[in-house]
Amino acid sequence: MNTYAADARGARGVLHIHSAPTALCPHVEWAVASLVDTRVDFDWAQQPAAPERAAQS
Repeated sequence: MNTYAADARGARGVLHIHSAPTALCPHVEWAVASLVDTRVDFDWAQQPAAPERAAQS
């Protein structure tokens, strides 16, 4: 996921979130929104664990 944000000074950046538990997603959005001082609405995608890796755990 990539999110581009610009503030009043025109600064830009990229935020990469590679993995987050479902319960943590709203908290990540809240934290980012407080940093960029605007509402954010990320498009989260399910990424189930590979069956062969889950069996090894």
